[in-house]
Amino acid sequence: MKKVLLILIISFFSIIKLNAVEDISINNQKLIPDFNINTKNYNVFVNSKTEIITINVTPGSNELITGSGSISLKEGLNKVEIKVYKEEELIDSYTLNITRGEEKINTSLATLNDIRVSGVDLNFSSDVFNYNIDYIDNLNIDYTTPYPNMNVLLKKTKDKITIKVTSIDKSITNTYNINIKQEKNAQKETSKTSIFDKKEFSPFELKIIRISIILTISIILIIIFYFVFIKKRTNKVLNISHSILHK
Repeated sequence: MKKVLLILIISFFSIIKLNAVEDISINNQKLIPDFNINTKNYNVFVNSKTEIITINVTPGSNELITGSGSISLKEGLNKVEIKVYKEEELIDSYTLNITRGEEKINTSLATLNDIRVSGVDLNFSSDVFNYNIDYIDNLNIDYTTPYPNMNVLLKKTKDKITIKVTSIDKSITNTYNINIKQEKNAQKETSKTSIFDKKEFSPFELKIIRISIILTISIILIIIFYFVFIKKRTNKVLNISHSILHK
């Protein structure tokens, strides 16, 4: 029983998952945007004389990383996939779009690399400009551009999000439309069953919640262990002592 209890406690503590990747950087170069564990696509621009760069990846706990180290660059766009494995299972991936030489930049490009909407799997494709999503409280949206000096205008209303993208040379403009399906107030009230419904948590908040759950369960297990073993044994000893005294 003691071994079972120990295994249960260890199993609960293993629920705490550290970030798969703590940081990604390139020597003397800048990631666009700055690294964030929730952002999966980045742009890097180097001059035409840069033939080799070194990608530095700081892994989490016991993760295997591929795609880091020294990388040889060809002229133009170089796409590097950084993949994160744990116990031979792919758990995360990041993409670096590294452009060598400014002459290779497509100044008439007017699309985005990625659009991310909180709590939604948008199934984004750069050449698809219309999307439909369900209503979400406190909706957050983010995007990644192929080049840093593109003009992007984002507008958000109650039932629609528009992202207007203009090419560097201002010759082409595309607009991404995300239509938001509105729920009736009555439906929203009946569908909400707890204070956690449709709430977005940061990685730190999730970790605190996991730790709190684990501590609570651990305390319950310790109390059970006390009553099943320690108190039972103590009562047995007291009963024996009581019997001896009466003899």
